[in-house]
Amino acid sequence: MKNPQVIILGGGFAGLAVARELERRDRRGRCDITLVNAENYTLYTPMLPEVATGSIESRHIVEPIRVALRRTQFVMGDVENIDLDAGAVRVRRPLVGTSDELRYDHLVLALGATTSTFGIPGIEQRTIPLKTLDDGIRLRNDVIKMLEIAATTDEEAERRRLLTFIVVGGGFTGVEAAGELYAFLKAIKRFYPRLRREPIRVVLIEAGKQLLGQLPPRFGAAA
Repeated sequence: MKNPQVIILGGGFAGLAVARELERRDRRGRCDITLVNAENYTLYTPMLPEVATGSIESRHIVEPIRVALRRTQFVMGDVENIDLDAGAVRVRRPLVGTSDELRYDHLVLALGATTSTFGIPGIEQRTIPLKTLDDGIRLRNDVIKMLEIAATTDEEAERRRLLTFIVVGGGFTGVEAAGELYAFLKAIKRFYPRLRREPIRVVLIEAGKQLLGQLPPRFGAAA
């Protein structure tokens, strides 16, 4: 008799935890587990601000999925379609340019979420999200680029603009990103002689009444 097929879509915290728990509970291998993810690694996203400012290296927040799991089959690809009636998932493998249909008896959706812009005009075009390794590297490069440009301009108003950095969102990521960014800027400003006396501003914008709204008020006040 064929083992039940379990497909997990998403290799983040939830997807990886489900796969590990299934492996732990099903030691006799009575079901076949397949995990599908666009990348072959899982990312510890809470530490992205540290990567963006160089406090830690990117390899410190990355865990290869094939190393993390023992007997779960891993498929690297993008989910194109889910047919609930047929119990099938179509996965495109961009590295080889093919698509496969994976059949399942049980399906776990752990695809994560996208960054919410709350419908504010201009955010998608003019801001940098902080959800992936590429985002962290891009943020770091853009911050350094602003310093380089500021060091070459003679206009005071333009330097002030270039040395002002805005973080939107006063939750866990926003507060940590603002703190890391300020520390990073203070540390590297000394390498720019023309900017040593220039003030650097990091502005944190939050729509709510306090920072870290998920926690008791005293934590938001301390932040």
